[in-house]
Amino acid sequence: MRILLNESLPHDLAALILDHRVLTVRDEGWASVKNGKLLALASTKFDVFIEAVMDWKQHITTDPSILHGVSRFTGTRVPVTVVLDNLADGATPAAILCQYPGLRAEHLQAAFCYASELAGKRIVTLPE
Repeated sequence: MRILLNESLPHDLAALILDHRVLTVRDEGWASVKNGKLLALASTKFDVFIEAVMDWKQHITTDPSILHGVSRFTGTRVPVTVVLDNLADGATPAAILCQYPGLRAEHLQAAFCYASELAGKRIVTLPE
């Protein structure tokens, strides 16, 4: 899957999305391109365009009495990690939405925004 990250997302997020071709708007030389024109360009070369304008908290929730408090998509019993793991394993967004009919496209974007925020707040020691 070809994924384009908007400038509003941390550049480091690209390294966390494994087994997919991930580039940023800046990598493509489109930093000065805005709105509709950017979406039109993205649609010609990428399968997914992710931007952090979304408030993921509207789509992701926790409740200690549901799934032992695991982060899940609001109104479902689908953990956020299920979507992220499927994407990391190479599943397409369309396949995930087909497999989990209770999910919508905005849930996938919310998962990326959630992961981006977590990645920005955690320090992970990588092996040398």
